[in-house]
Amino acid sequence: MKTCILRKSSVSGLALALAVTLGLTSASTEAALMVDMNDAHVAGGDWETVAAPDHDNPIVLSDGTTLLFVASSGGATWATSSMDQATGGTPYADTIYEDVARDYFWSTATTKYIVLGNLNSSVSYSLNLISARASSGARVATITANGLAADATPHNGVNFNSYYDGWVDGVVLTWSNLTPDSNGEITLAFDPNTTDSYFINGFVLVPEPASMVLFGTGVLLLTARRRRA
Repeated sequence: MKTCILRKSSVSGLALALAVTLGLTSASTEAALMVDMNDAHVAGGDWETVAAPDHDNPIVLSDGTTLLFVASSGGATWATSSMDQATGGTPYADTIYEDVARDYFWSTATTKYIVLGNLNSSVSYSLNLISARASSGARVATITANGLAADATPHNGVNFNSYYDGWVDGVVLTWSNLTPDSNGEITLAFDPNTTDSYFINGFVLVPEPASMVLFGTGVLLLTARRRRA
């Protein structure tokens, strides 16, 4: 019968790795990134405000995540609007999205992108996107994240109407188990229906607990393997 002998240094290394694993797991429930677009109506609390889009340089958020606003060649850029969408009521009343939905960034005519960068490619995320505009009319766009439609699609397939879906019904587009690409990026694409306008009021990005456990376990196994070597 073989006897397994662990050196004190190995035990210490494993304990440290286990602590890292448990720390990552517990922290995953507290690591939500909540971003409110436009500072005309500040949501406050845990929400972080981005005052205006930057098309030239990534905006660095408090947790290190970056945001880059990308316009198609020759197309209109992302723009701000301070119009108070709470006029006449809001579909997000009594929810965490109420103040976030009041102002927004918007664009039109051509496909635009928002790139979330400096993410961990070994971790999956859930993403909630708020896109609301308190006015009817041409407000339709196909919105994808890394080329994927949201988990629950609105009335017209992947075509999201920021008035009928985002305003009247208060639908939040949600992606689960969304994994960044090899560059650590999640790319949101807004593809308009002809010359329609489209909007982003804010988003919530949360690491999936299960993927955080797997990532932490990987750290644990790697540390153990190095100790044995």
